[in-house]
Amino acid sequence: MALATAVRLARALALPADDGALSALPDQREYLDLGRHLLLGHDLFFVDGRFQQVVRAFRMPGYPAFIAICGGKVQIVRAAQALLDASSVAAVFLIGRRLKGNAVALMGATLVAFHPYLIYFSGTLLSETLFTAVAAWGIYFLLRTPARFRFYGVALLVLSVYVRPSAIGMGIAAAATAYSFAPTWRKAFLGNAVAGIAAAIGLVIILTPWMIRNRVQLGHAIWTTTNSGFTAYDSFNPLADGSSNQDALFDVSALAPALATEGRAAPAGGFNRGMWFVTAIRLRGEVGRSNFYQHAAWDYARTHPRRVTALAFAKLGRFWSPVPLSADFGGRWLYVVVGGLYVVPLFVFAAIGTFRGGLGRRATLILLLPAIYFSAVHCVFVGSLRYRVPCDVPLAVLAAAGVMSFVRPKASTPPVVAA
Repeated sequence: MALATAVRLARALALPADDGALSALPDQREYLDLGRHLLLGHDLFFVDGRFQQVVRAFRMPGYPAFIAICGGKVQIVRAAQALLDASSVAAVFLIGRRLKGNAVALMGATLVAFHPYLIYFSGTLLSETLFTAVAAWGIYFLLRTPARFRFYGVALLVLSVYVRPSAIGMGIAAAATAYSFAPTWRKAFLGNAVAGIAAAIGLVIILTPWMIRNRVQLGHAIWTTTNSGFTAYDSFNPLADGSSNQDALFDVSALAPALATEGRAAPAGGFNRGMWFVTAIRLRGEVGRSNFYQHAAWDYARTHPRRVTALAFAKLGRFWSPVPLSADFGGRWLYVVVGGLYVVPLFVFAAIGTFRGGLGRRATLILLLPAIYFSAVHCVFVGSLRYRVPCDVPLAVLAAAGVMSFVRPKASTPPVVAA
């Protein structure tokens, strides 16, 4: 943990904190503005530069609240994330020791401590580090006994929706998994169903204050964010290739027919046509824009089923890519080499650990749960290793068990508690 913290702090302090540095990943600027406005008591909002309009429900409040707690200071946020990410090392150590013993625990913790992508994201103002830590500790509690610890784990994973909205079903899936494997399939099914329903009810209760706030401020019951429409259209549009391509949001030729059906004919010409489109979308307001893009996305998906299938495989490939594929980082050989040399063995030994790691059926399934859940989610929405990084933390336990499966049993310390 000390080494993990030192590496992350060194990177955090070396990074510039000016606006130019944050603009490389525009989401950072949005989160910082949200956190600072929240800190000053001005509520949760920022100005969407694409439409020059204030938006109030574009992001979930969990990560902006974390930035506000850190005083809205870039370097303090990065330092806090270094410590938070180091806590994921502790979670993996405790998981490994509980399931298999100290050898697996130390190896798994080491894999997380020096994971290059975890180190990278701990220095960004993005929600990955916070979500990874919440998910890691949630999984730890799911593997604890007695049953009240499983409740804590499910509660953490349900609450994680406030950090990452795509995790909206994670707590429900975790509840069904954590309470499964009864002696008979009927009892197992009943236990899964009851736990899943209870988690779903808890999710609704937890999201209700956020929905009421949005209802008051926007006049609409928004349960997650108004970014959902943009995300949907980013996933399903004529220019889609599985990655995030924000240019598609302003592709007039593709979207003008949708506006034309409402009696808004596009003018001729290039620049004026583009300005007309931006103005027409701007006039819809925050919620109207989200709904417009969402309807356009689902209409495209409904009318292009073969392309949707092809995109699902492309998104899954990007999600599980061991190396960066984005235009900003995919061409840099250092990122490709370091990422490939680290992640490929991690995946190989995690697969070995799944089948011969000796962690137990329920424990193995819980460790695989984030990978299974987010693979399914990102077959629909855009794929990127950024969204997979939290899955690599529990996979490190499986990878460590896979490595130790080749070592003689007497070289391992007995587990603290049997899986």
